[in-house]
Amino acid sequence: MNVKTYLISRIALIALLCLAYAAAWVFWAVDRDRSEEGGRILDFVARQLEVQLTSIGTPATGKPYVAQLAPIVEERLPSGYCVRYTAADAGVSQSICKGWDASIAVPEWFASMFLALAGGERDRLRPLNWRGRSFGSLVVSVDPARHAAQAWHDVATLVGFAAVIVIVTCAFVYAVVGRALSPARDVVQGFSRLESGDLSARLPRFELAELQTIGTGFNRMAEALGQAVSERAALTARLVDLEQEGRRRLARELHDELGQCLAAANAIASGMVHSAEVHCPELAEDSARLGAICSRMSDLVRGMLRRLRPLGQEQLGLPEALKSLVGEWRATRLPVELEIVGKFERMPEDLVLGVYRLVQECLTNASKHARATRIDVRVRLSAGKQARLDVYVEDDGVAGVGGRRITPGLGLLGMRERVTALGGTLELGEKAAGGLVVSASFPLSDTV
Repeated sequence: MNVKTYLISRIALIALLCLAYAAAWVFWAVDRDRSEEGGRILDFVARQLEVQLTSIGTPATGKPYVAQLAPIVEERLPSGYCVRYTAADAGVSQSICKGWDASIAVPEWFASMFLALAGGERDRLRPLNWRGRSFGSLVVSVDPARHAAQAWHDVATLVGFAAVIVIVTCAFVYAVVGRALSPARDVVQGFSRLESGDLSARLPRFELAELQTIGTGFNRMAEALGQAVSERAALTARLVDLEQEGRRRLARELHDELGQCLAAANAIASGMVHSAEVHCPELAEDSARLGAICSRMSDLVRGMLRRLRPLGQEQLGLPEALKSLVGEWRATRLPVELEIVGKFERMPEDLVLGVYRLVQECLTNASKHARATRIDVRVRLSAGKQARLDVYVEDDGVAGVGGRRITPGLGLLGMRERVTALGGTLELGEKAAGGLVVSASFPLSDTV
């Protein structure tokens, strides 16, 4: 439930409660008015009868007093009321009623509810005394339909007025709250940009103090996060440089020291084979075996040199380096398809090496951990104002099912750190038919 719906529902609930209270007050007020009006009618009729008694004098003994009600109440009696006069000896009784014209249609359920809450007929009785002598009594009664109609009229008017007020208030609240919360879209978009890796996302200034507090906190968080990511990228780049420097140093020592020593040992072993065949035939076999060991060690050193310093990545560029890498994996009878799109002319050495290591790690992971039977490598270079290099590595490994290969590990962490250090983004996903898709994108300058 959003804020606007929440506020409008609460306003409607409060309005209903207030309306119920107002309806109860209307019932009480109508019942009070009924009692007060009956009392006023009694007082008026009693005073008029006393005036009659005063004007005609005290009736003689044995002659009953005959009240003249008609001239008194015909014009002053409201609709729905009855006035009944009963003489003291109960021999004379008069009753005048003015019928209730139900001009307002009252629902039966409302009339029943009103009568149940306010009560039915309520007669008002008053003795008629004059000069210490009783001349009978007056009774005023009212038709309950009259006050039920009055209550229905008041409640209907109140409900209509309240409905208009609630609708106008809800519309006003909806518009005001919607306008006040419209910057929330900017907040959501800011978090979406931050989630997608755009650390330059910032929120504008807001009119509301609460939203401005959120915006200030968001901007500080984004700035701190950007600084942390920049520092981490710089540290990663430094670590990569140190790694490459260590690889170069180790490759140079292997080539200059161990490689030369193995070449010399292999040459000596070959000479020993020829000498042993002439002078000491029993040593010829051991000498040949020693030469084979030296050749094997030389092959191992050359393989280590290729892994430490990929052949062709500096001299021939990224396409040739990847072709060489794919050729080595194809030699292991692993089907690897390579697709290169774009003109690769001037590529930074660190980017070439980063892409090479990324593809190398993906091939290793798919071969050793996923039991893949096919791997597709696509490298696409797009030029222009928003030039970028996209790398996709897809495999059909069964270990990709259920997300078991997407769990963080040293391999994935190394790939992500290397890509981040180069200013790129890395994403991993699963194929519908099984297998893993690794996609990396690197922004390039316009000169590439």
